[in-house]
Amino acid sequence: LLTGWCAKEAAAKALGQGLTGRPRAFVLQSLSADGAQATVLTPEGIAVQVALVRQADRSMALARC
Repeated sequence: LLTGWCAKEAAAKALGQGLTGRPRAFVLQSLSADGAQATVLTPEGIAVQVALVRQADRSMALARC
């Protein structure tokens, strides 16, 4: 759950818009089996690739667009 949220937030921020109070409008389209890569679909239909790192109770996401 936290990893998905981080991926959505990273994608939204990378596009300069943030979640704008609509986190459900950003769809976690795919998540790799190892949890290291995700694709987030924005409300505008843009697919954003996100790299994910998780250590203990911390998650970090880096969006590439």
